[in-house]
Amino acid sequence: MKWVNVVISCEHKNLEDVSMTLLEAGATGTQIIDPSEIKNMICELSKQEYADDRLIPTNGFQVIAYFAINKDLTLLKDKYKEKLSFKIVDDSDWLDNWKKYYVPFNITESIRIIPSWDKQLATNNLDIIMEPGMAFGTGTHETTKLCTFLIEKHIKPNDKIIDVGCGTGILSIIAKKLGASDITAIDIDEAAIKTTKENIIINKTPKINVVLGELSHLDKINKTNIIIANIVSDIIIELTPIFRDYLVKKGKVICSGIIKSRKNDVINALVINGFKILEIKTDNEWVAIVANA
Repeated sequence: MKWVNVVISCEHKNLEDVSMTLLEAGATGTQIIDPSEIKNMICELSKQEYADDRLIPTNGFQVIAYFAINKDLTLLKDKYKEKLSFKIVDDSDWLDNWKKYYVPFNITESIRIIPSWDKQLATNNLDIIMEPGMAFGTGTHETTKLCTFLIEKHIKPNDKIIDVGCGTGILSIIAKKLGASDITAIDIDEAAIKTTKENIIINKTPKINVVLGELSHLDKINKTNIIIANIVSDIIIELTPIFRDYLVKKGKVICSGIIKSRKNDVINALVINGFKILEIKTDNEWVAIVANA
């Protein structure tokens, strides 16, 4: 289906008024682009792990709206003139864009990620089928690549695994295909839990226990060999005092999602809580750490 995509540039103080004008003119909805809010989100509460300055829009304040293809936009064009731009878009293009840029690729030498629309290409036991655009973690981000490399290196057959902040479930599925016998994938996000369950079915990797909640909600009786924590530095640091409660003696924690500027903070937290650093691996601005109890 075709739509008219309208973009209006304006001053910050006029964002809400422009948005209301577009809605009154028949827009199906509006999106406000406010670079200052995005920058504040990045700076607040050490959230640099989620984004960086490259994600801050450079076109100033904008309001984006979509109109039916037959909508008369003459009044809007007259009112906003050079501040307004528009183009015809096809909603099928959004999916096609995923297909254009998300193609089969090797995340390590032996593990390959296959998009769901090309699942017929999954011919190897270590091929992982993923649906892009769901929860975080389709294999393309450095943090997932780092974690995958370290899981492949450190996992042993029949290891027990806890995947904290499982996202799409990609790391749990990889661990299962590498021979882990008992895996718990846990996340506080209901959407992540739903996506993980769907990907477990797609990849035919049953017997992964999927839990909505936090690590502290799991019982500490059955110790695990490896904890995977591909999350963010602040949460890793917060969890380091209880990681040992869930690990067998000499059990390992694989931490990823750490930007370089927070590397020492995470290392210090691990060491203070009795962990020995075994390995540190980097990719661009990202760091992953392996430590044992």
